[in-house]
Amino acid sequence: MRIKRIILPFIFVASFSSVAQAVTVTFEDINITFDQSPLYGTGDVAEGYNGISGWSGIGKVWGYPAGEPNGAIGERWFYGSNGELRFDNAPVVFEGTYYQSYASDPNNPITSIELFYQGQLVHSILDPIASTNLVWVASGYSGLVDKIYLHGGGEGFSIDNLTYSIAAVPEPSS
Repeated sequence: MRIKRIILPFIFVASFSSVAQAVTVTFEDINITFDQSPLYGTGDVAEGYNGISGWSGIGKVWGYPAGEPNGAIGERWFYGSNGELRFDNAPVVFEGTYYQSYASDPNNPITSIELFYQGQLVHSILDPIASTNLVWVASGYSGLVDKIYLHGGGEGFSIDNLTYSIAAVPEPSS
């Protein structure tokens, strides 16, 4: 009887513990074509890429060829206009992304990213307008989301290393 009292609490705890799986979308494995410029190329992102749908409706992956600039090894990033991305394994916790908007007014920052859960806006992130490069924009929201809406300045936005965690789902107890 004593063994049951010791073991049963461990079985109960183990059946409900689960670790969230982190996903970082880097775009480094997307094939790009250099038919528009010898310095930049573009490539399409398949629906469902890294567990996210909506890519084709808002943009393409851009990148440098190997060795450009300054010896970079084929750096890639996503460039697009306003649009929605849906998490296929929703709900998730959106951690953040490297982000840059183009042709934004520093005196009037725009909302750069909106987070949604079950059709409701749950959090907004303002454009950091920090530099002429991609900068890390942390979510600042730890709740669940199932889609995000990305905004850019008058000429769009770029993102890289979009990071999210698939929410831990309790396993059924036996």
